[in-house]
This record gives sequence, C-alpha cells and structure tokens, in this order.
Amino acid sequence: MSQTATKERTQTDQQQFATSNTPATFGEKTQGREFVYTPIGAADSINLSIKMIRLVLNPRTKSGRQAPDDQIMKFILLCQARRLNPFESDAYLLGYESTGKDEDGDQWSLITSIYAFLKRAEVNPEYEGMESGVIVRTPAGAIEDHIGDFLLDDEILLGGWATVHRSDRKFQNKKRVEFKRYSTAKSRWAKDPAGMICKVAECQALRDTFPTTMGGMYVAEEMENIRTIEPTQVNVLPTKSGSLKPKP
Repeated sequence: MSQTATKERTQTDQQQFATSNTPATFGEKTQGREFVYTPIGAADSINLSIKMIRLVLNPRTKSGRQAPDDQIMKFILLCQARRLNPFESDAYLLGYESTGKDEDGDQWSLITSIYAFLKRAEVNPEYEGMESGVIVRTPAGAIEDHIGDFLLDDEILLGGWATVHRSDRKFQNKKRVEFKRYSTAKSRWAKDPAGMICKVAECQALRDTFPTTMGGMYVAEEMENIRTIEPTQVNVLPTKSGSLKPKP
C-alpha cells in the first residue's frame, strides 16, 4: 500500500472515530423514543414521542416559536406520570415568551383542562358530586352565592364558588375565589366571565379534595393573570438545551 493511500486511510479512521465518540445531542437521544401508557378513564393505551407531539399538537408560543425537544420530553414524562391524554385535550404545552428575542428565555408550562379533573373525580369511588356557582353583589348591596353561572344585568360579579362531596370525609370541601384576581378582561374572560370564574373554583375545589391524583395540575384560566405572581405553583420548564430540571 502506498504512503498516500495509507495516509488517506488513517485520516478516514480518525474521522470515523471522532464521529463515533461525539456525544449525541438531547434531541438525537430522545427523538425516536416512545412512551406507552393508558390514560385515566381510557380503555386503550396511547404512544407518545417527540415526533408525534410535534406532528399532532405542534406546541408554539403566541408568535410561533416552537417548543424545544427538552420541553416536549418533560411534557411527555409529566403526561405519563399523571396519565393524561394530550390527544383528547387533557393537557397541552403552553409557551410564554420572554420580553427579548432570545428563545432560551421562554417558559413552558404543562396546562390541564377541566375535563382532566372531572375524569379523575369520576373514576374515584369516593366522589359524590360537585356544586358550583358565582358570588355576586345585588343592587341592594347584599352578597349572595348563586348556583350556576347565571347573573342579572344589575348584579356585580365578585367571584366563584365550588363544593365537592367525598364519601370518606366528614366535611365537604368548598372553595371561594375572587374574580378580579384571575380575570384578564380579555378573550373568554370578557365574553363569559361567570363561566370562567366558576371553572377556576371547580378546579381548585377538586384539586384540594383529591390531592393525590390532581395535585400539581392547573388549568389555563388559573394561570393567565397570576403566572408572574405565583410561578412556583406551575410546572415551569426551563429552556436551557438538554436540561430537565425545573426552573428555581
């Protein structure tokens, strides 16, 4: 073998060795990994992967920034741990953009729907139903609890309430929430304020009644206006590449 051929062979071997010893990126290591489990209330199992989440749900921020692989993987792991079905809107990955242009400053949160709460309550044998409604101030100045989200035009909406009944508890669990604390006065909050505050009260009452199966789960309506006030109550996911640790 000539010296030229030998030199070329050595260079090729060195390149292959360097390639084989290059650490795989987070995306390369997890892109094809699948997680199989059966969500609560479902009869069949589902398969989750980063590729599947991007293809079907395609989580993005308001301006269109895509969720990085490590955020999607954490979302998948949380869905599996809590047996949530993102394909039935039990949960979704919500992105909050940073004030700058740096995508690493974005925050990503796993947000659940009210139906995920109700599914968990429904399969619990101790669950005996829930009542909910609105808290209003009447024209006469009295503060009253109304059943349901109906109120008159001359009544002022102050908040929402919900009561959950559990057979193995001596006392029922009732939550009362303040309207101005959660309302953004935008979107659904502007169109259906009574329904929105009822939903917040229901989720809080259910979560407090069944902390084992619902602890750490939050709906978007709870977080829209208080995300910066109580960031420790939501699973905020850091966007530092490769990191799966919650942001302190």
